[in-house]
Amino acid sequence: LLRSLSADEHRSAWISAVAPGDIRGGGTTVVPEYERIGLPLAGLTDEKKHLARLLIMSYLEMLPDEVIGKYERLSTDELLHGAYFSWFGALQPGQPHYYRVDAPGFVIEMANTQPDVFGNPANHVHALWQSR
Repeated sequence: LLRSLSADEHRSAWISAVAPGDIRGGGTTVVPEYERIGLPLAGLTDEKKHLARLLIMSYLEMLPDEVIGKYERLSTDELLHGAYFSWFGALQPGQPHYYRVDAPGFVIEMANTQPDVFGNPANHVHALWQSR
């Protein structure tokens, strides 16, 4: 999704060159309150909306059927209404980065910010889906 964005969209989505150390919503059943920042997904072209839907569905497919059913039947426009995509950290593969999809009904976070024993600076992913 990030690589498909125009220069203006990219500027809206890329919040910081520094990624947070980890996901913010882990270890709690309460979704942290986030300032909705980043790129509004509803304003993208149909092709980019399709990429955003694929990203969301890649998380959704791992959840219980009742959660999947709630979102899977939504049109792409319904799914992306009020959702924002934000990116923090490096733009190059293998470097620390984090993204968040913040929507009215859910939050997705992914952080790849921890090094491994071989010296790769970002080779350990934490990700989550939290329903609101």
